[in-house]
Amino acid sequence: MSIHRLREIEAFDPEAIQIMAAALDAALHELRLMHRDDPLVQLVARRIIIFAQQGEHDPVKLRKLAVKSIGHHASPPARSGVGAHVASC
Repeated sequence: MSIHRLREIEAFDPEAIQIMAAALDAALHELRLMHRDDPLVQLVARRIIIFAQQGEHDPVKLRKLAVKSIGHHASPPARSGVGAHVASC
């Protein structure tokens, strides 16, 4: 899935599209989304477009807003239980 495939993109100039594509690539890397066919990829792309339509043009801010808006965090969950105790010894 590429940000270029979405119809909403037609209203943007080439520079804005490049910024959104960079933000999408960075967000997918942060979220560890490898498969472009994953529905979550499309959700992230649409969120980036929405934030760009609202006037945000910084790729770092677009990435952060998109990741935050879907409620995901890039860090792995904290370990707990027996394995965590053994790992900390």
